[in-house]
Amino acid sequence: MKTEIRGALLRALSALVIGGLLVSVAHQMPQWLVMACGVVFVVPGAVGLLAWWMRDAASRGTLLSPVASVGSILMGVILLLFPESFVVALMYLLAACLLLVSFLQMYSLFTARRAGVNLSWWWFVAPVAVLLAGLYVLLFPEMTAAMPFLIIGVAALFYGLMELWFTLLLYLHHRRLLKAQKAEAEAQSLSVPVENL
Repeated sequence: MKTEIRGALLRALSALVIGGLLVSVAHQMPQWLVMACGVVFVVPGAVGLLAWWMRDAASRGTLLSPVASVGSILMGVILLLFPESFVVALMYLLAACLLLVSFLQMYSLFTARRAGVNLSWWWFVAPVAVLLAGLYVLLFPEMTAAMPFLIIGVAALFYGLMELWFTLLLYLHHRRLLKAQKAEAEAQSLSVPVENL
């Protein structure tokens, strides 16, 4: 029982630490993710360039391999040096896609309505919601990029608190069982001499 309590307590504290970190640095996580992608570009490019360079001149072949490696390294370095630009650009691209999709869906619904299809106003809720989401992403790109990490952090904090509560309940239940067993053992030890008399 003690190992279960220790395990639950360890899980709860780990979730609380991870959740707290994610919530506190959620706005930086997209940039770190872009930088990690930059490293993913740089490392294979450097390895490919080094492997091409270490071959003898006769077996090097075409210049396509080193050019691709240098391109990969340059892309990685750009991602490492300017992560904010890529995050914001990605969010603007996402916003544009959401706006385009919502306008296309509204146009389709209006066209169907003009053609005589009986559509209630509920059909327009989804494209309007997508339009509002696109506007939100357009107005707050940095906050939007951090949103998944913030949600994961809040969920981890919630899980950690629930696990802590469960650990406390488990501990209290374990103490009640120990007290009941102790009381039962004392009652049995008191009843034994009476029976012997």
